[in-house]
Parts: sequence; C-alpha cells; structure tokens
Amino acid sequence: TKIDTSTPTAPTLTGGSTAWINGNRTISVSTPSTSASGIKNYQYYISTSNTSQTGGTWTDLGVGVTSIDITTNGTNYIFMRAVNNAGTVGTISSPQTTMIDTGTPTAPTLTGGSDAWSASAKTISVATPSTSTSGIKNYQYYISTSNSSQTGGTWTDLGAGVTSIDISNNGTNYIFMRAVNNAGTIGSISSPQTTKIDPTDPINISVGKGTVTSKSIQVTANGSDNESGITKYEY
Repeated sequence: TKIDTSTPTAPTLTGGSTAWINGNRTISVSTPSTSASGIKNYQYYISTSNTSQTGGTWTDLGVGVTSIDITTNGTNYIFMRAVNNAGTVGTISSPQTTMIDTGTPTAPTLTGGSDAWSASAKTISVATPSTSTSGIKNYQYYISTSNSSQTGGTWTDLGAGVTSIDISNNGTNYIFMRAVNNAGTIGSISSPQTTKIDPTDPINISVGKGTVTSKSIQVTANGSDNESGITKYEY
C-alpha cells in the first residue's frame, strides 16, 4: 500500500518586484514543496489582493513545471501551491508582486499658446493629463520649427510633477509634449501649441522729409523688425 495523508508544504517563490515594467515577470519556485508521495504538479493564482486569493482562479501548471510568466497588466499578487501524488492540495505560498504596464500613455492636451506676437515668454501647460496604468513619471517637451512634426530641436525632460514650461525662444515655434510612464514607456505626442515671441525693439528707425502746408506737416517713417515686423509708428 502507498498512503500519503499529509498536506504538501508551501513552496517559496521568487521573481516578483514592486517596480513597474513593460513586459512580463517570471515567478518561480525557489524552495519546492515536499510531501511523502512526491509532488505531482503546482498550481498558481493571479490575485488582486496580497492577503487572499481574489479575482482569479487556481490554474494547473504542467508536470515538472515550476515557473510561470505573468503578463497581466496592473498590480497583481501571485500565489502558488502544490498537489501531491495522492491528489492532496498543499499549503499556499506567500505572494510575489507583479507590476506590469504594457500600454502607451495617452497624449496630453495643452494650453497657453497664441498666434499673437508677444514681447515676453509664454507658459505652455498640460490641460488634460496623460493617463497610464502605471501612472505618469514625467513629461517631455519639444520646441519645433514645424507645426506638423518635431523639427529643429530635441525632446527635453521636465521634472517629476512638473506640467508646464516657460517658452522664451524668439520667433514662431510650436511646442509639443508627451508623457513617460512609470514603466519607462514614452507616450503619444500632443497637438502643438504656437508661440510667437519678439522681445527686441525695432531697428533702423528713420524719419524722412515730408510735405508742409498751412494746415499740416507730413513726414515719412521707416524701420525694420526681423521677427514680428512693424505694425505702426508713434510720435
């Protein structure tokens, strides 16, 4: 006779992490379960709770298989247990944490641009934040000479929690932004905001000889401004 009335011991697991990743986590048995009749196979459970088995089902691994690749998005907790050759289900392991985000952050919407010329900086801000399963680590911005592509600049990181940038670059520029999530994935790019900045005074101002009558004096004025141009003269 071959009798095993014991309960398989709980295995110990490895492979989890509380760091976000864009990919899978491999959870493995590091200390096997034991039982008088030997171990037939292991089972795993993907749980939304770290204190109980919630939101999933126990799933068999094949004979001799002691690891499972977890690809489920979000924060999950992986439990395992053994089944012995007498068919007895074993004690449940402590959980391993997986934090997986395989998605791409959504594009933010921006505000603060204008087609009107300004002598001072323009503040471009995130109006509708990007979203991502793992949350947003930071934003990046690009100062472009084109409103249809990222041209003539480089993507620059903003600090964690920073959602605006003061733009003081002369001339007409187009500001794009995108997010980076906590798994390190770069998000979709926003539509641009326009900045038109000219802090310099007009140059080469001259007043020409005009026409004199008994009621008026007419003079001519000329000047130049390479950025925003001349809109009017004052005297």
